[in-house]
Amino acid sequence: MFKFSRQDRKLLFSLLFLSVFVSAFTLGRSTTIFTHEDRVSFEDTVLFIIIRGGVVVYNHTTKNFITNLGLDYCKQQLGGTPTTDSAHYISLSANTQAPLQSWTILPDEIVTGGLERAAGVYTSLGNGQWKIEKVFTATAPITGIQISGLHWALSGDSNLFAVTTMPAAALQTNDQLVIQWQVTIARAA
Repeated sequence: MFKFSRQDRKLLFSLLFLSVFVSAFTLGRSTTIFTHEDRVSFEDTVLFIIIRGGVVVYNHTTKNFITNLGLDYCKQQLGGTPTTDSAHYISLSANTQAPLQSWTILPDEIVTGGLERAAGVYTSLGNGQWKIEKVFTATAPITGIQISGLHWALSGDSNLFAVTTMPAAALQTNDQLVIQWQVTIARAA
């Protein structure tokens, strides 16, 4: 009879946890597993708010999904050779196609008008909870915004961690667009 060492059991539990994390992000919905110790749940949402003249004119919350590159990023961060770059850069696009898991960058990424890719602010919300938030201010009118991405680099290709869609939104000059990517990893009740 084969017995696992304490180190082997820790490694197996870590791999199980990582697979749940990746699966949940890929599906873009809550996932729960059962182990002999705890149940683990992962949820992710993205909030979009447009503020015009101090008044909220658009408010939408949606789910996102992790890209194939994002899966590899998780693998490297948790089990391979981690980078020092965290996934906290937010991008936008007015492209109308449905996002694909094979994307490496947002098509037609917005690079002007105050809406170019930018670093969001990381905030811990407690054990297993955090958010990445960015307030963009439009310097020109921009219409049809409907895709957002979360990256681990400020520019370039091959760093798109996750992507989401929203109903098309239009910004006027000086409108503020608040984007908040929120993630929760917790023991389920």
